[in-house]
This record gives sequence, C-alpha cells and structure tokens, in this order.
Amino acid sequence: VAGAVVKLCRSGNLLQGCCPFHEDRSPSFVVYPDQRYHCFGCDADGDVVDFVMALHGVGYREAIALLEGGQLPTAPARQFTRKDRTNSDRMAEAAALWSAASPIGGTPAEVYLRRRAIMIPLPDCLRFARLRFMGAHRPCLVALVQAANGDPQAVHRIFLNESGAKADLPGGKVKFSLGPLGGGAIRLSSAAPEMGLCASVEDGLSLIALTALPVWAVTGDTMLDRIDLPPSVRSVVIGHDADRSGIEAAERAAQRHAKQGLRVHTLPPAKGAKDFNQELQEARL
Repeated sequence: VAGAVVKLCRSGNLLQGCCPFHEDRSPSFVVYPDQRYHCFGCDADGDVVDFVMALHGVGYREAIALLEGGQLPTAPARQFTRKDRTNSDRMAEAAALWSAASPIGGTPAEVYLRRRAIMIPLPDCLRFARLRFMGAHRPCLVALVQAANGDPQAVHRIFLNESGAKADLPGGKVKFSLGPLGGGAIRLSSAAPEMGLCASVEDGLSLIALTALPVWAVTGDTMLDRIDLPPSVRSVVIGHDADRSGIEAAERAAQRHAKQGLRVHTLPPAKGAKDFNQELQEARL
C-alpha cells in the first residue's frame, strides 16, 4: 500500500523513501520487515491500517473497509523474512534517523552539553532529534559514528528531557546506539597525525577543551580498542576514566594500537576527578 504512493528503495531488509506525511527531501520514511512503518522526520508510526487512516483522513472502520474492498492502489509486495535484522538494516535505519535530525544549536542537546561546562564550538557530528522511545517522544542528542574511511555506519543517542538533563528512564540508562559500532568513531575533530581517543562524547569534548587535542570518541570503554584509525594517524593519546574499568580499557587499547605501529600514551583525568568532564567542570569553578 505504501509503495503505491511512496517511491521505496530496498536497503537490506528495509524499504526507504521520502515521507508522504510531511515535506521530506531526504529518505526518512522506513518500512520494516513486520510491515510497520516509521518516519524519523515527523515521527509518523504504525501499521498498514494506521497508514491508510493518516493518508486518507479516515477512521479505523473506513480504513479496514478500504483495505478489504481492494479500493486502494498497491505496489507489488516484497516478501520479508523474519530473520534478525542485519547490519545493513541497522545502518539504513541509522542513516534515516541521522538525515532527519536537526542542527544542535538552541536545542536541549546543546543545553545538556553547556551545563556540563563544555563551551567549545560543537562539531557537525552532533545533532538533535525528537525520537519516540519507551512510549513517548523524547529530546535526544544524536552523534554520528563513522567508519575509518569516513562512511556513516551508526548513530549514538543520548535521551534527554526538555530542560536538557538526562531523561528519567527505567534503570537509569539513557545512552543507546543504533547500527554496527565496531571500528567506528564519533569524529569530534578532523583527523590529525596525533589523535586523542575517549570513551564518550562528553569526555571527548572535555578533553578537547582541556588540551586542544583533536579527539575521536566511542560509545563506551569496551569500544576503545576497536577504533580503526586512518593511515594519516601516527600517534594516539588514550584518555580514560579513573576507575578500574577505564584503566583496563585504556591498557587494552594501548596494546592494540601499539601493535599497529602507533606511538601510544595513556592519559588519566586530573587527580580527584573520575573523568575529563568532571575535571573540566571543576576547572570552570
């Protein structure tokens, strides 16, 4: 049904196209293998009945009647399997989300970072979106994860509230990634012969502010030793948290990058600080 009014292109097990419910110049409309749809631009979401109701402005009974009566044009349906989504599916969904996201300036995502004493200009790899998550539309900082060759491969999301604080979610977890992360990095700076590496966006931006070192970030300690760096990088400074997990992750990353022929230095936050963002905030007092 959607294929009759939207030009859909295959991307893995997903179908993508421009959304029919808002002025959409990028393919932010996605049809999933279970026949549900979602738009990352306007948050339109639902199944085929919801689609007919929204498109034709009718109620539930009228939508069912249109579908059962064969009164709607259709496009040949692709037969989806119920296999787990592949990496290409997740990359396509991440790309649609990223395309629909907005510049970060003047949003709760910018407020979130400024409240953490991060006053440097924010890079283009950080954007803002309002995403449906756990039953509500929530403000979200969206960070682009790029492969070593610069291609987008995933997004990292930090869910917030309207005031720019972390969202109050069950279990306290507010950070979620979409797409394959292995080898990728959030490029907070352009590549340089000497690069800083950090385990989070907040600490990476803080390290830039504290040292002026160009920094790439990952989505957690366990990803520090999985970054694939371009050939132009000759040495790395691995910034890590002060706890055992951070120290051990930095040691693993140092061993891996040293084996690749890079000069490696590990850098903890200042004494008494648990991470670089705490060090930055204390320095601003």
